[in-house]
Amino acid sequence: GHIHEARGIVRVNSTQVVNPGMASKGQGAVITIDEKINIKINIELIDA
Repeated sequence: GHIHEARGIVRVNSTQVVNPGMASKGQGAVITIDEKINIKINIELIDA
């Protein structure tokens, strides 16, 4: 399951977990992964 109200980014051990929120409210997330996936991951929560 999931919950829209718990929007955010957390790390669980070595895994980044992203809840982008509700698309119907213009919320989302942009996840950028470079060629060396284990080196740089950028996550940005957005409000449209």
